[in-house]
Amino acid sequence: MSQDIFRSRLFKIETDEESGSFTVSFDSAIYKEMIKYMYTPKHLDPKHLTYEEMRQLSILPPRAKSLLEYKNPQNWMPPASEIEQLSKNVQCLAEYYLTAGKHDAPLPNFLENGCLQRLPDGTIEYNLGRDSSIKEVQEAFTSDHADLLGRIKDNKKRRQDDTPQKGARRKLKPKATSTPKKSCEKK
Repeated sequence: MSQDIFRSRLFKIETDEESGSFTVSFDSAIYKEMIKYMYTPKHLDPKHLTYEEMRQLSILPPRAKSLLEYKNPQNWMPPASEIEQLSKNVQCLAEYYLTAGKHDAPLPNFLENGCLQRLPDGTIEYNLGRDSSIKEVQEAFTSDHADLLGRIKDNKKRRQDDTPQKGARRKLKPKATSTPKKSCEKK
C-alpha cells in the first residue's frame, strides 16, 4: 500500500444531500495496516508479514542472540487490541468535531463508544485492551522466532541480481587550453 491509499481510505466522509449533514467513519483496519508499515524496516516487505509478526520483530530484533536482548519497550509496536481501542476514540473524536457550530447537537459518549472507562472511585482512564501490558516478553510472541527469521530471509524486498558497474576508468586527454602557447622565435 502506498501513502495515498492510507490518506484516501483512513476516513470515509459521506454527505446527506437533503439535510446537509456529514457522517465520518474511521477505518481501524487501514489504521492498523498503516502502523504496520510505519514500523517495518526498509529492507523488509510489509506485505509478507502479519501485524503480530511485525510486532514481534519490533520487540526482539533479528540479530538478537537471546530473549534478553529485546529492544526498549517504549519503541515496541503497540498490540492490535490497543490500536482497535484507540480507533474507537478517534471515531468519537470525529463525531465530536462534527458537532462544531451546532449548539443543540448531541455529544458522542466517549465512555460507551470510546476507549475510556470510569473506575469505581469515579476517575476516568483509558482502556487499551487485554494486551496493553505483559509480564514477560515471550507473552507478546505469536510465532517461533527462528521460523520468523527464516521467512524474513526469503521475503526481502526485490533487489537487483547484479550491481550496475561503471565502465573502466581512464584518464581523459586534455582539451584545448584557454591560453595560447608562447612562440620561442627570437628576432
